[in-house]
Amino acid sequence: MNQYLTYYNQAIDCLKREYYEEALNLLNRINVNKQNSAQVKWALGLANVMIGYPHQAIRYWEGICDTEIANIKFAKRQTTTSLATYESLYKTYNDAITLMKNNDFSQASNSFQKILSFKHKIPLPLEFYRGYLLLILVKGESSFIANEIASFPNYIQRHHLIQEIKNRVNTQKGDILKKKSSIFKKKKNILAFGLLMSIVIAVFITTYVDKGKSQALYTQSTALNKEYMAEISGYKQQIDNLERKDTRLQKKLNQSSKMVQQQENLQSLLSAEGVDVNQLAQQVGASTYRQGYLFYQKNNYKKAASYFGKSQSIGMDEYYSDDALFYLIQSKKHLNDHADVTNLYDEFLAQNNRYFKTSPYRDDILLEKVESLIEKGNAGEAKQLLNVIQQDYPGQWTALKSKELMKKVVGGTYANN
Repeated sequence: MNQYLTYYNQAIDCLKREYYEEALNLLNRINVNKQNSAQVKWALGLANVMIGYPHQAIRYWEGICDTEIANIKFAKRQTTTSLATYESLYKTYNDAITLMKNNDFSQASNSFQKILSFKHKIPLPLEFYRGYLLLILVKGESSFIANEIASFPNYIQRHHLIQEIKNRVNTQKGDILKKKSSIFKKKKNILAFGLLMSIVIAVFITTYVDKGKSQALYTQSTALNKEYMAEISGYKQQIDNLERKDTRLQKKLNQSSKMVQQQENLQSLLSAEGVDVNQLAQQVGASTYRQGYLFYQKNNYKKAASYFGKSQSIGMDEYYSDDALFYLIQSKKHLNDHADVTNLYDEFLAQNNRYFKTSPYRDDILLEKVESLIEKGNAGEAKQLLNVIQQDYPGQWTALKSKELMKKVVGGTYANN
């Protein structure tokens, strides 16, 4: 029995026992271009459906026909019909994150309760549950964590990120809330709370990266820090004049103390989980890409392009990066934005990381660029790329198409510049 078959059989066993993450890890070791392509992609799709990522399942199932997997069309159709529900839940999720950012934890809790009411109807993704646990910790209600986790489905309870939260809460009881020695420290910590909250929100939200400000998450944090630093002097002046203030200022001070407690809860969680900017950026980009794909499926290419562009701008060296750029190009084509498309072709082909070098879209992009060059009358460069396609992708439909185009170019149907 070869290694690939061993991985596949182990993965199927994991699926039967509801160990979906383990199944995905095994299936991702198999080169789907080598053998058992349809069966492996079918299993990858099933695993993604069961952990709340139907859009990813549909991607894996593209190109599989009924002769390879029985009832694949029915599975695609049923999965596609669920996308609208997931899109609605992601919108509620984004609303909850915005409420958290505005310190409206009560309404945020209501939003998460609405989301989690679907957990017995459809599989929900990890970020929904993790976001809810984060909210509980920020509210200082860590004593409820164990009971909440026990109500989660098995694939969520077993996830290592959920287990880490549970274990660290258990070992840090009584140490989360700490008193500060001065009012000024409390005021200063409020600023840190705002900065930390902006970083945590980046883990979960899918609409937060503004165009022109998303080269890296740490630049957002730096900008926020500068913004809040200007407020520190204002807080200090308020503290110096505290005795002369009326009861309204005292009320604000009490509210600030509450925010400090929430900040300490959040800071303890971040420290315990060892959160770093690179990990945050990866999760931000993936979540934004998924939101864009939902809009793409609904033919809303303008919004899809916006989300794909945001995902792409965060980073180009993640597993979803080639998907995001490919679908950004397709969205721009639907919008007839030809100038951007031309530049994006070059950007895609210029990437040298492994995700782009082995991307299943690379030959498609080469062929699309060829067709663009031919339309512009640049037959010389078109011929060079046609040779690359035939040499690097023999047996693929793109190679066959390139042969047809080469005959027309060489035969004079298209003129050289």
